[in-house]
Amino acid sequence: MTFERQRWQYHYAKPTSGRALWLLTPEEFGAANELLLKVVSASFYASNLNYFVSTDALSASARGKLITRLRRQIRSIQNGLDNDHDVDHLVYAMNQDINALISDDGWRYVRKELNQRAKRSRKSHIEINNDWVVKIKGYMKSNGLGTYDEALENMFERLDELAEIKSQMSK
Repeated sequence: MTFERQRWQYHYAKPTSGRALWLLTPEEFGAANELLLKVVSASFYASNLNYFVSTDALSASARGKLITRLRRQIRSIQNGLDNDHDVDHLVYAMNQDINALISDDGWRYVRKELNQRAKRSRKSHIEINNDWVVKIKGYMKSNGLGTYDEALENMFERLDELAEIKSQMSK
C-alpha cells in the first residue's frame, strides 16, 4: 500500500493563489518529528496562540487531550520508523489531529521551518582566508564560472585529469 498525500483542510478561507498546503508524508516525518514535538507543546501554545485553532473551535480540555495524543503519536511513529514498521496509518491519524489543532498560519510556520531545515542540511559553510577568495574569484572570472560550486567542481575535474595524465606517464 502506498501512502496517499493528504491536503491541508483550511480553517479559514482557502487561498486563491500560492501553493496548496500539504500534510506530512512518512518520508518527511523523520525530519519533522523534533519540530512537531516543539510545536505540539503547552509552552509553544502559550507563546504562539495564533498558530493554533481558536478557543471557539476547541475547548481547553479538548486541546490538552489532543496535544497529549499528538505527542504520543509522534513518538509511536518515530519508534515504528526506527524499527522498520509500516507507519502509514499512524501518520494518517497524526495528520488528522494536526489539522484539528494547528491553524493555517501555524501549519505554514511548520512547513517554512521544515524547508529551512532541509536547506540548511544541504549547504555547508567553510571559512577560508580572503587571499584564497580573491584567487578563486579570479579563477572563476578567467574560466567563465558563475558560482563557487562551479569553480570548485572545475578545479577538482582538472585535478582528476592531471592525476590521470600522471598515472599514464608513469606506465
